[in-house]
Amino acid sequence: YKTMYSMWPTLAEGAVWDVDNLPESKIVILYGPLIERLMSPLQLTNSGGSFSPLVTTVHPDIHNIKVFSTENGTFKFIVASDGGIYYSDEEAAPGQDNNDWHRAAFGYNTTQFYGVDKAPGESKYVGGTQDNGTWISLINNANATTQYTQKIGGDGFDAFWNYANPDMVIGSSQLNFFRRSIDGGFTWTTATSGLDDIGEDKAPFISVIAGHKLKGNKLFTVGESGVWQSNDFGASWFLIPINSSWISTGGISSSQTVVFSKANPSIIWAGGGMTTQRSMHVSTNGGSSFNLVPNIADTLGSISGFATHPFDEETAYSLFSFANFAKIFRTTDLGQTWNDISGFNGGKSSTTGFPDVAVYSLLVLPHEPQTIWAGTEIGVFESIDNGTTWHILEGNFPATAVWEIRAVDDQVITATHGRGIWTTTLPGLKWPIDVVAGVEDEEFAKNIKVYPNPADKNLHIKYEFSQPGPAIIRLIQLDGKILLHKEYAMLNFKGDVILDVRRLPDGMLILTFQKGGQSFSSRLMVRH
Repeated sequence: YKTMYSMWPTLAEGAVWDVDNLPESKIVILYGPLIERLMSPLQLTNSGGSFSPLVTTVHPDIHNIKVFSTENGTFKFIVASDGGIYYSDEEAAPGQDNNDWHRAAFGYNTTQFYGVDKAPGESKYVGGTQDNGTWISLINNANATTQYTQKIGGDGFDAFWNYANPDMVIGSSQLNFFRRSIDGGFTWTTATSGLDDIGEDKAPFISVIAGHKLKGNKLFTVGESGVWQSNDFGASWFLIPINSSWISTGGISSSQTVVFSKANPSIIWAGGGMTTQRSMHVSTNGGSSFNLVPNIADTLGSISGFATHPFDEETAYSLFSFANFAKIFRTTDLGQTWNDISGFNGGKSSTTGFPDVAVYSLLVLPHEPQTIWAGTEIGVFESIDNGTTWHILEGNFPATAVWEIRAVDDQVITATHGRGIWTTTLPGLKWPIDVVAGVEDEEFAKNIKVYPNPADKNLHIKYEFSQPGPAIIRLIQLDGKILLHKEYAMLNFKGDVILDVRRLPDGMLILTFQKGGQSFSSRLMVRH
């Protein structure tokens, strides 16, 4: 009663399918007290949390059930579900309820994470899990034994913590249903006002949230109509329509994504593939408009991920998961040209050590930009020579699917599909911009122009303020060393500051401009 059964035939090995000579067949369903006892408690239990050892319910998506009978007619269950493996607590006689279930984890976390983020300055985490909702650790210094709290139901996907205000965090469930918290994750409210692309056929099943450390309240997501933007951390949304090569005739898919450039938050990438119907697009004006990106030659279709470079604003990475095909393409000119760095080069296997497996995520390490970590379906693969050669990441990281890799503070955090959240602390990883620059004030930044970039002799900072006042300008190396510090007792409301960079070393620097409690940060290159 109210139970769905799925059945399908399988052709015997060596047999030949002959549609005109099918054998007679019959399906018989036997039902009775044992079958009713087997199914009913599993239907009535709700979604169990995979982090908590106190959970006594079974996840509803069940793939396998084993029944163990005893001589006196009682029995136990072992259930394999999307939430893990569970067993019944005690023997139950036919017709008696037994709703006491225990998760047989033994240290093995089977939760399927799609998205993860970390609170700035603290070891608190939020993550979205397939079928298991969005979970958050509400205490600092979380570890493998920490009890998480479920805050959003359904299928949990992307999540993002506001770097400017750690009390603000946003999460998602399927089909663009977003909820946000403004008290550090304790209470949550709906965050979809103005967002019309919600639900089936209008939103991707895997919901997307794009945020940037320097942009605070600014977020993006995607839908059937184009890219959606929020300037108040999800409290309201408005549409930036994309009418050309945005979605295929089959509608929007879960490959559709939007990504901030880490190097320049004015650059935003959006799209779902490299086909004539569904291509990538790029914005260079903060999302006000998007331009179509030329497709990679001979690609098979949808992307399985997209990533950007931490310092080079024109560099980005399209990720693919087709068998016998290149997995990572890199552009260094805002998508005008693309090159395979996974070593396939038109062949069916890699010559540089990269596996022929699905690829979902990628991170260029900010403190070592020659090092690239690629999240694949069999773990993290590493290149220490900017993509020339690849090898499996050494250490204790499991050989499991890695859907997301992020660098926050001095930690790399990963969302794995089957093994929970993993983190590693890397000395030197923390970006100087996180420490000295603060969060960029968006309106303040509109009044500042920095050129040329790369700089050779003189660096110009053209500004225009509503009123004069004191200011501080710094040039900082990536390791945090301040190379130049200028304090101005009074800058006119409009002018051009010129900095001599001829004696500074070649490489990437951080420029910070602070005035009247407002701050602007920009990465720039010195190249003599």
